Amino acid sequence: MQPFLFWIEDYFLDFSLANRLLDEWPSFESGQYIGDNGLPGEKSVHSEVGDLGPAFRELERFLASPEFLAELSCRTGIPFLLFDPSWFGGGTHENRHGQSLDQHIDFNNHPRQNWRRRLNLILSLTKSWQAEWGGCLELHNSPCLPEDDYWLTVLPKFNRAVFFETSDYSWHGFKRINLPLAQRHMTRKTIACYFYQEHRYPHEHRTVYIKTTQQN
Repeated sequence: MQPFLFWIEDYFLDFSLANRLLDEWPSFESGQYIGDNGLPGEKSVHSEVGDLGPAFRELERFLASPEFLAELSCRTGIPFLLFDPSWFGGGTHENRHGQSLDQHIDFNNHPRQNWRRRLNLILSLTKSWQAEWGGCLELHNSPCLPEDDYWLTVLPKFNRAVFFETSDYSWHGFKRINLPLAQRHMTRKTIACYFYQEHRYPHEHRTVYIKTTQQN
């Protein structure tokens, strides 16, 4: 039983590439880490992935390749998947101690293209992460109705990729990161990438969040 279509691939990238991505990882302060309140937050994002270094450009070429897109279409049954070169909403996501992500479903149409969003990829580049520290990806089918909810928890293990469908019920998020004092220098590092099909959904919605007790 699973909440919705998803799969996990460990050792997703060649380890040389995965380690080079980590070596080229941008500093937290060089990304977008100012919140809506104008104050520094505990999440930093870089969406200009191709500007981050050779390893990131190699990753981009791989994800955009016809061979990889055809493999995704075969695996999911979703034909003619498209890579988003703008990385809208995606890119590098880095989270510090204290950060959480409320359960949510994602926006369903690309804001700049005539595309519908169909598939998420979240690649973890975090080493030596422990489940008790929080920050584990949770996939839920019904977080608004706890008595009917079914969910799975995925440890952000280094070079682990999680693929899941983008739909009106593919709820996901993670509990608050609570690092021991000696590990407060560590951060949760992921790369998020989204895949599309041509033609927008007529029922457009933005990302929808809900507050749950699961975040505490």
